[in-house]
Amino acid sequence: MTNAAQIGVYIQDEWSPASNLKLTYGIRGDLPIIYSSIQQNYPVSGGTDPATGKSYAGLNNFRDNIQINTSQLPNRTVLFSPRIGFNWDVNDDRKTQLRGGTGIFTGRVPYVWISNQASNNGVQFGSIDFQGASAAGYAFSPNVDQYRTQLTAGGANTSYNLAVTARDFKFPQVWRSNLALDHEIIGGIVGTIEGLYTKDLNAVYFQNINLPNSTNRAVGADNRPIFYTPSATGVGLNASPYNRIYGQTPDGKAITPSVGNPAITDAILLNNTSAGYSYSFTGQLQKTFSNGLYAMAAYTYSDARSVNDGGSIAQSSWAGRPVSGDPNSQELGYSAYLVSHRVIGSLSYRFNYLGHLGTTISLFYTGAPGGRYSYTYSGDMNGDGVNGNDLMYIPRNASEIVLVDRTTNFSGSTDKFVYTAAQQAIDLENYINSDPYLRAHRGQYAERNGAVQPWQHEIDFRLLQDVFTNIGENRNALQFSLDIFNVGNLINRNWGSYQFPYNSSPLAFAGYNAQGQPTFYLQTVAGATRAVSGGTTTITPPQVLTTPFRTDVTTLVSRWQMQIGLRYLFN
Repeated sequence: MTNAAQIGVYIQDEWSPASNLKLTYGIRGDLPIIYSSIQQNYPVSGGTDPATGKSYAGLNNFRDNIQINTSQLPNRTVLFSPRIGFNWDVNDDRKTQLRGGTGIFTGRVPYVWISNQASNNGVQFGSIDFQGASAAGYAFSPNVDQYRTQLTAGGANTSYNLAVTARDFKFPQVWRSNLALDHEIIGGIVGTIEGLYTKDLNAVYFQNINLPNSTNRAVGADNRPIFYTPSATGVGLNASPYNRIYGQTPDGKAITPSVGNPAITDAILLNNTSAGYSYSFTGQLQKTFSNGLYAMAAYTYSDARSVNDGGSIAQSSWAGRPVSGDPNSQELGYSAYLVSHRVIGSLSYRFNYLGHLGTTISLFYTGAPGGRYSYTYSGDMNGDGVNGNDLMYIPRNASEIVLVDRTTNFSGSTDKFVYTAAQQAIDLENYINSDPYLRAHRGQYAERNGAVQPWQHEIDFRLLQDVFTNIGENRNALQFSLDIFNVGNLINRNWGSYQFPYNSSPLAFAGYNAQGQPTFYLQTVAGATRAVSGGTTTITPPQVLTTPFRTDVTTLVSRWQMQIGLRYLFN
């Protein structure tokens, strides 16, 4: 468990140099504090272990000669966030308003990324495994304390993962600026245009410093750097195992681990990057009518690029980032949370009656692409030890990819079906032509989160019923609410359904050939089948990919949902 706190102090002032201009400025200071401590792994970090008196030089061959300290936690550094904003009523008539601001904003990381160090430092946690004859005398007991008296202290771990923090790691900070103009156009219609820009100052970046620098490249149109090594015969590449600085030898062979030379699967370093950015532009029209009707419509265009969007733990945050080059590079890609285009609208009507009742009926519309995703290979094409994180190279034509036959053998029979490379090439060509993103990016690597799901349209309904009551001179209200999300799906089961990628990994990695070229086979929706009826055997070819998207009515976002609420409003 990680004990942490973040202390913040903020000073703000307002100044009006003119009656129609207001300036707001201030500065905030945040001090992140981690109270927990993590045990040192002396064989990794170096130093003398006070428990044993043994001294260790530490591991000095991590990538880029990075020195790590397994007990290092983020330093207690005050992060300052100065900000300034303004609001200018241009003509001093409340019809044209120019507003904006700029400043630094500080956040925090999920503390599980910090606590990962405790469970991944090679010493804090261990296990013992008894099997066969060695398990004699260790009968099962629900009382775990029973085993403590039976066990002797074990030796230091020699095989483990590491999660560590850079010595100068800082909590996330961004510089954000916005500028907006509100103007009453005509007849009470208010138009707004707004721009927003955000630049990462201290974003989060994960590296696997136990992954060596690549010394090989794939051969062919897809010639990305790879981490496989030449085979012992000098022909082709070793497709397994991938190598690690500590854990595998350069020729791909496993080591015999020891305390001073451990077998480390991954050593994930939590660090900072300032490469990411985002911006957006919004246009909006709105009008409030005198009869209780309100209408609004807006459109937003956005772009956001990031190095890493994070994950549940340190290792998955590194491994879950699709790449076409070095998995440790600070290469920018589309943010997983980017919605490039969004149209929203709302319409509401409120009326009061009988002196103590008020009803509001509202509809809200959202239209936007369903989400972003990456086209990757299935398998581990680049040999970094992670399956499914290699961005797909989209071939211009059949000459830029090596496909291999895929054979289906049927149990209990000598029959088989061969999905030939030639047929796969035809089916792959058809599939690329059916997908707008793949078709537009032939001859390129797919971009991280570059592909976009089809536009989705959703309408939400809200009903508010107020019951007013006077308490003294104050008018309070008991408010009932009814919300129906995706109300169109309640009316028609085919409305409001979301579309998802059929298969974002249409090509499966099948190994390297003697020339060092990666080979693949085309994934299918369903495999070949064999049926026998009346002495006649029928073999049905596999069902191939023909369309990039499928409608999923089983997922929650494709279904209507309802909620009711009750609250009391004090005035």
